[in-house]
Amino acid sequence: YVEPGRYARLMLAPQPAGIGALGGPTAAPPPGHYSWQTVMSDTPYERRTTRAIVAAARGRVLIAGLGLGMVLTAVLPKREVDEVVVVECSHDVIELVMPYLLRYVGPRAAAKLRVIEADIFRARRLVEPGPYDALWFDIWSDVSTDALVDMTRLTRGYRALRRSSESFMDCWDREWLRYLRERERRAASCT
Repeated sequence: YVEPGRYARLMLAPQPAGIGALGGPTAAPPPGHYSWQTVMSDTPYERRTTRAIVAAARGRVLIAGLGLGMVLTAVLPKREVDEVVVVECSHDVIELVMPYLLRYVGPRAAAKLRVIEADIFRARRLVEPGPYDALWFDIWSDVSTDALVDMTRLTRGYRALRRSSESFMDCWDREWLRYLRERERRAASCT
């Protein structure tokens, strides 16, 4: 359910067989059955599920996933934020979002931003060595417990870049997905 209102969303056109919206394998849609996939939005749900990084952002911040720039519009203007490094794998998303984002946040906030075009799973060597005070991974277009494996892989792989064990590090909607996975396990054990 999405509350009534006006929201921005980025949708991808149907992809040919073998190329999913985010690079994963897919089958070709049946003839005449094409649907667009929403991969980014700024609905109230998205805003609520990104509050943690906005509150925790300070010092050096690493964000995986540019999205529509919604998180950056809240993080970049913060006085306590010195630098934000964003890792985004889609050249098209960078080209589409960055001109609007830079205009929206203004030159002072924009000067804190560095964007790296790369896949976060392969970008560890490209990301300037830490330390980072906050790390946020938001690369998933839907809510699926399947993402928990990737979330664990990312948080383990980037843990060493934290300034300290107290530094914030999390993934978009991870707590909700953990809750859903536990429900799935309970339901499976009842059958």
